Amino acid sequence: MMFIAVPGLALSTFLIAFAIGGLWETPHDGEKSRIGGPLLLMCLVAVCTSLILIEPAAISPLWLQYLLLIGAPAVVGFVIRHVIAIAWGRRNSKGND
Repeated sequence: MMFIAVPGLALSTFLIAFAIGGLWETPHDGEKSRIGGPLLLMCLVAVCTSLILIEPAAISPLWLQYLLLIGAPAVVGFVIRHVIAIAWGRRNSKGND
């Protein structure tokens, strides 16, 4: 079960941070965002996979395991979303000039 839980935890936290980065950067003009359901599902996947990895730890100190499998993918997901937004913003501003 660990071979599913390790990439599942990293991927779900990456997607959570990517989605939160998108919500953080996108202005909401009274329109409803439909990201709540998938975001809740990814949170459920992250919680379940992190519970699976408590006893047979993939990385020996548990704090390091969660730092590498939750913290690092979350930071990478948020930063990648921010870089994509900056790149698309520059491309759109060059096209409008």
